[in-house]
Amino acid sequence: GLPTALLYSGFAVVSVQTTTGFATADWDLWPFAATATLIAVMFVGGSAGSTAGGIKVMRIMIAVKVLMTEIGRVFRPAKVRPVRVGDATVSAEMRQSTLAYILIVGLLWAGGTFGLMVLEPAGTVDFTTAASASVATVNNIGPGLGAVGPVGNYGAFSSPSLLLMSLLMAMGRLELFAILVLIAPSFWRRG
Repeated sequence: GLPTALLYSGFAVVSVQTTTGFATADWDLWPFAATATLIAVMFVGGSAGSTAGGIKVMRIMIAVKVLMTEIGRVFRPAKVRPVRVGDATVSAEMRQSTLAYILIVGLLWAGGTFGLMVLEPAGTVDFTTAASASVATVNNIGPGLGAVGPVGNYGAFSSPSLLLMSLLMAMGRLELFAILVLIAPSFWRRG
């Protein structure tokens, strides 16, 4: 019934958004709209300052406001439109940093999905499993969809795939820019 559906779906959304990894139902049995919503929430994550994974609500809000400002600029190019969050104006550097972060998360997700599809023997991992395993590890969610769903686990993946997902988890947990700076050769040069 409706009350039970709301209870299970509400719990799933809170669990995914806070990245606690708990599940009370098998999401793979849910309709597409429900699972698509869970995947979207996996990307969003928690609020600014929280220990939850994901892009964070504040970054999503800034990105949406930047997008709306750029769309408005098409109609009225001479109008000055500062991007505001509350009473504060978002600086150009913050807007650029936010959009870069979201782009990096998207590239890591796509690269992780591709990497899992390549690293696993042909036919053993479907796209849903690879894509949701990638988003779940980049954003430190826990369960995904398919074989890594709430009633599955990551045990069937090969060692190279587990290593890739561990790297994705570390990058997602330790803040992407810090990890990318550490692996950049220019950081290690004397100068």
